Amino acid sequence: MTISARRRSVRVWLLAAAATVIWVRYVGAVLLFIGAAAVSDPRCEKDAYAHPQLNPSGIPLLIGAALLWAAPFIGVAVARPSAATITLAGAAGVVSACAVSYVLTHPSPLFCI
Repeated sequence: MTISARRRSVRVWLLAAAATVIWVRYVGAVLLFIGAAAVSDPRCEKDAYAHPQLNPSGIPLLIGAALLWAAPFIGVAVARPSAATITLAGAAGVVSACAVSYVLTHPSPLFCI
């Protein structure tokens, strides 16, 4: 391997790592916010803060947001199956499932319009 090919390989890995960090951190936060807002308590009364209820019409959007977040990791695992990519896709699936279950078990009235 020549030095220029090695540098190109390092650049590609650094770019992939940066894209992964941006996707996990920032896009994940936006999608979680959208999903949480979709299932938040639509009542904006005092009782909503004491006993928040789940808005069931937002559950498909929450699940869709979680699947959208995990999709790149699953896509890479399908396109280039290796132990690392399959492990990463599995971890993304577990994180998505945990996020969905947390939001569904802890409804919030904080997204009143």
